[in-house]
Amino acid sequence: MADRIVRAISTDGMVQAAAICSRGLTERARQIHKTLPVATAALGRTLAAASMMGNALKSDGASLTLQFKGGGPLGTVLAVSDNEGNVRGYVTNPHVDLPLRPDGKLDVGAAVGHEGTLTVIKDLHMKEPYVGTIDLLGGEIAEDVAGYFVESEQIPTACALGVLVDRDQSVKAAGGYLIQLMPGAGEDVITKVEGGIMAAGPVSALLEQDPDPEHLLRAVMSDFDLKILETQPVSYKCYCSRERVERALISLGRQELEDMIRQQGGCQLSCQFCDTVYDFSKEELEQLLDKAIAQELFIPVFVGSTIIKQGIQGLMEDICTYFPHPRSHGRFQMADGTSIPIDETNRPAAFAFKTLSDPFVGRLSFLKVLSGVLEPGMELINARTGKKERLGHLYVMMGKEATDVKSAKAGDIIVVPKLAETRTGDTISLTGEIAVDPLPLPVPQYPVAIEAVNKKEEDKLGTFLARAAENDPSIHIQRNEETHQTVLTAMGDTQVDMLISRCKEQTGVDVRLVPVRIPYRETIRKTAEAEGRHKKQTGGAGQFGDCWLRISPNPGAGYEFVDEIKGGAIPGGLIPAVDKGVQETMKEGVLAGYPMVDIKVAVFDGSYHSVDSNEMAFKTAARIGFRAACDQADPVLLEPMADMEITVGEDYAGPVMGDISTRRGRIVGTDSNDEGETVIIVRVPYAEIVKYTKDLRSITRGSGSYSIQLNGYEQAPADVTKKLVEEYQASRAAGN
Repeated sequence: MADRIVRAISTDGMVQAAAICSRGLTERARQIHKTLPVATAALGRTLAAASMMGNALKSDGASLTLQFKGGGPLGTVLAVSDNEGNVRGYVTNPHVDLPLRPDGKLDVGAAVGHEGTLTVIKDLHMKEPYVGTIDLLGGEIAEDVAGYFVESEQIPTACALGVLVDRDQSVKAAGGYLIQLMPGAGEDVITKVEGGIMAAGPVSALLEQDPDPEHLLRAVMSDFDLKILETQPVSYKCYCSRERVERALISLGRQELEDMIRQQGGCQLSCQFCDTVYDFSKEELEQLLDKAIAQELFIPVFVGSTIIKQGIQGLMEDICTYFPHPRSHGRFQMADGTSIPIDETNRPAAFAFKTLSDPFVGRLSFLKVLSGVLEPGMELINARTGKKERLGHLYVMMGKEATDVKSAKAGDIIVVPKLAETRTGDTISLTGEIAVDPLPLPVPQYPVAIEAVNKKEEDKLGTFLARAAENDPSIHIQRNEETHQTVLTAMGDTQVDMLISRCKEQTGVDVRLVPVRIPYRETIRKTAEAEGRHKKQTGGAGQFGDCWLRISPNPGAGYEFVDEIKGGAIPGGLIPAVDKGVQETMKEGVLAGYPMVDIKVAVFDGSYHSVDSNEMAFKTAARIGFRAACDQADPVLLEPMADMEITVGEDYAGPVMGDISTRRGRIVGTDSNDEGETVIIVRVPYAEIVKYTKDLRSITRGSGSYSIQLNGYEQAPADVTKKLVEEYQASRAAGN
């Protein structure tokens, strides 16, 4: 009978059970590992237990490992099961031979030892596998498995395992059962289970008489009505392959592979589960890194600096030695989900992965030729713009030296000057229908305000920055008209320093960094009325304006102006001047010089002079009246708020949340991504996290990342308001 597992439950729902016939897989393990009888019995029992426990894991791809380390002469006994119950395993010392016990049975307990541990590892493809460890009870396998369930999972369990070895050392019978009590089972159920086990006798004898696991269950649980839930065939199954062995070799790293090549000229590896031997020649070892990089099994990481010229030579040498030919990469992924092979026989297509602006030549586009052959004079269509680009000269770069070439085929990297419409990330092709999935570029989050030391050179600086942003998608340039600053957003200090150095080198412009101005706002919290009266007499024509204003909060509705004048107290033609005077004052603010928002203003009374009243007079009066009303309306400062999602490893979640709290931030919630990282959702004042890139890098050792979006305003605390008001007043006193 073929090996199989049967799972059942009693009709009253008090007991669940599993039984296995494992003679075939145990015999297969004996043949592979050439075990002597006591090792056969120990390994066979472990395989049977692992199979039943693994079969209980219903998650696809899940696995279970049983590991016995008892200190006995067998060493480690290990078995691994998949979620269907297929198993593999090994014993460290398969040729151990011990005298039989006084009762004539194999002394498995002495062979395994009892001064050690049983470890159970359940890998459910979650963040971390479950690991449970108990001290061995006796090393006989079955009682230790039952002890694990009782101690680690609090499930009352009876376990019996047996392996019967024939005179020729082959396996005559093998298998066992697991019986577990369900919650609510009483003493009567326990008594019935114990009685059935005692009456049935040794499991190996039962399986020798009848290898059917269902008959085994019914014999042991004769006092229960059983419902068979499932029957599953099982086998000894190893998942090793040459590809897996190659991955294991790759994981050793370049130095280990080089040592193998130099000292051994090759290597020979055997699988510990199935003893399959894998031979690798010197040439095959040399090709491993090539193959691994091409298949993205191995991602090379190099450390160096072009600034101080360290690590560059080694990088170039390793690229030449270990990196694969472009055709080894297989098909190239497109934006629409399709793919194309790197093949020079197909129609021409190329991907622009970099652009540079040369002061003499103009724009230089670095192209990766994906398919076909490119030649000077060829017209290709940009997939993004739909416009044609005519190829002029084709160059191959060697450092700063450019070599003119007559053609470039699939896999080559070339430089083409003066492509007007092509930018980094664009694809050009004969039809314009091919578009490569854009490179996953990081989002810059490090803003700095930059200005020319000499104000006359601002135009030169602006031109340089625009060109730099065009060449490098990880740089953003924005002119903030509200704060009157040019804001450069980069990845960090190093990138900013490099940009400043290049600016000086290429344009001769000295630049400096200044603090980024935060776009605060002002508003009011109360309704108030005040008169604005302006009267000026200079001997000739004078100025006279008089208006009464009522101001009130207008949350979320912006600015609103209402004309409530009755009886012609102020002529209609002068009302717009009042509105204009109010808006001009709101732009300047009344607390700290920041624009005012969300205010409703009504002009409801006033007076005028038939000769001296004009738009200028009423505009001035409105300014006076608005400021006077604001003084009574409880003006407050509003600070911009930012919504952030901070992604960090689990170990750094606590420190990051603590740091955000010190910045007056609120933790909105937490989540996890597909990589098992913690995503912290926060709302925090923007002023507190302008330079958060450096701080997060320090807290998480460079592993954290975040996204940020400005979203609304909230009232600033008293200490922040006081500081900004004092700075504003000091600036005005200094005449700034």
